[in-house]
Amino acid sequence: MLYQDIKELFNEIDFSKTDSPYVVVKSDLPLHRPNYYYTKKGKKGYFDTSHAGPDLRNHVKGVYKGIAEITEEEKNKLRKYGCVEMDLKHYILPKEEKIESIMALGDDTTVDIKYFTLEFYSSNGNLCHSFEIEFDYEKQRHFNISSFLKDKGIDDFSGSVSFRPAGSSQKIPVSMNGISVFSHKENPYYSSTAASGAAPDNIPFYFRAGPPSYSRVKNSVGITDIFCRGVSSDLYDTYLIISYLSANKNLQNKIKKGKQGVPVKIEKDW
Repeated sequence: MLYQDIKELFNEIDFSKTDSPYVVVKSDLPLHRPNYYYTKKGKKGYFDTSHAGPDLRNHVKGVYKGIAEITEEEKNKLRKYGCVEMDLKHYILPKEEKIESIMALGDDTTVDIKYFTLEFYSSNGNLCHSFEIEFDYEKQRHFNISSFLKDKGIDDFSGSVSFRPAGSSQKIPVSMNGISVFSHKENPYYSSTAASGAAPDNIPFYFRAGPPSYSRVKNSVGITDIFCRGVSSDLYDTYLIISYLSANKNLQNKIKKGKQGVPVKIEKDW
């Protein structure tokens, strides 16, 4: 096991004066998802952790038939069945929670994409707001969604936001990752988890011969119900956001009870 303080490696850089820094790790041997831990300098304990995935531009060569973008034929079929081609999702908590939502974006994608439509949905699935935006990852890697809404004069929204491709001329990646970040206004460190988009989730047909989902129906990709982490502590509150992700805009899911008879809230956020 090897631990390396990344900031100590680059101690000649004043990170307080550096915009959107990021580190690229390359290895001579295959490296399986290194973990990253975040702590305040000189303090014990970690306030956040994350792990890296494979380089998507290389990873796609061995999956999805090696095709890095959604083809025109696939776009037409998805639209025929009322599905969106890509959906990178994040969540906005109620104003009284005092928690800001931030999306970290970069070049962790199979093809470059920078024009997005941001669609904001209430917790019951109603489209409330829509904006088009261009991202320059070299200048801004952390996009504060809460501040963006406030600048638009929207001060009391909660629900979800979908990052979807704008326009019809740009390529749409078959896979793209971001980092979903939450930050409390009164204790502004980042708590994050991986966010993934593209590779359409839970649609009425198989996508590039993908496997059935965990719901055991003819879908393309499984529901993300087996990878969830949180902190249980007297010092922290833990929020568990449950959302049924689907590219199929025609779904009409109903709230069902869990195995123990406890109601589970499922957001209809398409």
